[in-house]
Amino acid sequence: MNNLLEKIKATTLRQRLIIGGVFLILIGFGTATIVHHQNVVSEAKNKQEKLESDKKAKLDKHLKADKASKDKADQAAREKAQKDAADKQARDKVQAELAAKVQAENDAKAQAEQAAQAVSEPQQQVQPDMQPNDNYSGQSEVPNSPSQSTPTPPAQQAPSPGNQWGNTTPAEQGALEKGHSVMGGDESLNVYAK
Repeated sequence: MNNLLEKIKATTLRQRLIIGGVFLILIGFGTATIVHHQNVVSEAKNKQEKLESDKKAKLDKHLKADKASKDKADQAAREKAQKDAADKQARDKVQAELAAKVQAENDAKAQAEQAAQAVSEPQQQVQPDMQPNDNYSGQSEVPNSPSQSTPTPPAQQAPSPGNQWGNTTPAEQGALEKGHSVMGGDESLNVYAK
């Protein structure tokens, strides 16, 4: 160190200033380089952070858009499912009404057929009774009448073109022949009673 101080004393003022200037330039250049490097690193770090934040924002934006489109599609699917369910219920209701209507018509037809059958059964029961079993020929019986022939059995009687009761049905005619009232009501008013 003593040797260095002697060498510095041995130099001239001009040399000392030049050496001091070179050291100042080197120190300034080194400081500037360090500051520049710090600025570059800081700038790169800021740029990287900005890129990452932009990337994250874009990703969030896409995720939100995807979520919104998915929610919209789910909502549309739910609405379609509700509409389909409502349409199915309406179709089922219409089919049930049609089935009830057809069933009611079938029931009405069955009742009408039963009523017609119930009406025809008494007529069929009355028709065998209409055949006279006391050999009635439709004429008044007068005993020992010379003009009257032997009564013929009912199977051999010829059907008469009309009847003595006027415009009556076979069931009414059979009832009148037995002495029953056709119109109902009081039996004492029955003029055809025997």
